[in-house]
Amino acid sequence: MLFVCAKEGKYVAKIENNGVVEENEETEEDGKGIPRKRHGAKIYTRNVFNKFNDEMSGVFHYKVEEVGNANGIQSFIVKSKEHEVKKFEVPLDLQTYMGVCECQNFEFVGILCTHILKVFVRLDIDAIPDHFILPRWRQKANKFRIIDSEGLVHDDGKEESEALRLGHMCQESTKLACLAAPSNEAYMIYIEAMNDLSKKLLKVPKNTPNLNLIVLDPILMI
Repeated sequence: MLFVCAKEGKYVAKIENNGVVEENEETEEDGKGIPRKRHGAKIYTRNVFNKFNDEMSGVFHYKVEEVGNANGIQSFIVKSKEHEVKKFEVPLDLQTYMGVCECQNFEFVGILCTHILKVFVRLDIDAIPDHFILPRWRQKANKFRIIDSEGLVHDDGKEESEALRLGHMCQESTKLACLAAPSNEAYMIYIEAMNDLSKKLLKVPKNTPNLNLIVLDPILMI
């Protein structure tokens, strides 16, 4: 038997440009991820897109199974094709596409993991849902101006300012958490300090104008 597709050759057509013949990038397995890669290229900064692309490239090393549905939340198990014991559960709301992966890569790094992206491929979700795109990773989040040698930064708008502050706070909080984790005494000091900080922050008005930020690490400018 011979099976053919009406769109056969769509992703393997050759492109002639200035006398150089090149293969279309959308070939075989890679073509399945092209819409998501294009979307990522439009919204992410270059450095973040490279990390996203690494996660996207890994989807073809996994397979996905539907394991249950409760109240519109579909559960998937994403397994490695090479190592069956390597698997992750991904519950996903089929209406809003809100979900979380057992690996928690998005919660810690802020970039979608291979496992959720594999589920998106399975469901033909071509665009990255907005709630999975952190403001600080967007291209326009780079529009900041350093105004003095101390690194004081003003932003071009409210959204950019909030994104930069959020990124800075996440970084500093992670540093402190890493210092506190090895010791129970340090852990208790950290929790006590965080509780005190929470009480103080709850008293601060949410719409405080003209906030500046000291940038301590260039990673925030990616």
